[in-house]
Amino acid sequence: MKDVVKLLLISSLLIFSFFVACEKTEEEEHPLVGTWAMTNMEQTSTYKADTDALAAYGVVKGATLGSGTLTWTQFSAMGVSATVILKDDETFTLSGNLPLASDTLGKAPTIVPLNDQGTWTAAEDLSTLLIDGQLYDIGGVLTVDDKDNPKVISMTYSETAIPDTVVLPVDANQDGTPDMYLPDVPIVEDATTTLGWTKQ
Repeated sequence: MKDVVKLLLISSLLIFSFFVACEKTEEEEHPLVGTWAMTNMEQTSTYKADTDALAAYGVVKGATLGSGTLTWTQFSAMGVSATVILKDDETFTLSGNLPLASDTLGKAPTIVPLNDQGTWTAAEDLSTLLIDGQLYDIGGVLTVDDKDNPKVISMTYSETAIPDTVVLPVDANQDGTPDMYLPDVPIVEDATTTLGWTKQ
């Protein structure tokens, strides 16, 4: 009788351990793990002078040199596309054709093939996402269609006060067409970007 009770107890413990192990395995896979295709990209940027050296052209430090928004329709027409694989070990790979900003203010970006890899982390409630790659280091607010089984996600992030230099077209005679280009003009860019992804 004791042997039967022992056998039942051991069997029960094994069954319990099996279910706990299965449950643990299911809990360990993050809901964002998988392959995601880019389905949206929108960026709004404002460029401001970071020098007083252009006062002769009516431009003082802090003056807005240009601003605008590029939508997904425009980006996709340029050939922008990307796929990111978020792995369960919190590493990622990214490949695609992505925009590289022109060094001349007002000109469309160049689309170049890029690959990146690194690590990613998300808040437990999926409210934020951080991508730490070799080329891209971004973090922002995340929205998901379903927190338990997301199929569509969107991330919005801002980059502000990024010092850079650009070639600045100047319309000195005010005829509507630039008649000179000033090289190496220091600027500060404020940009807000939204990226959308659909699980494959």
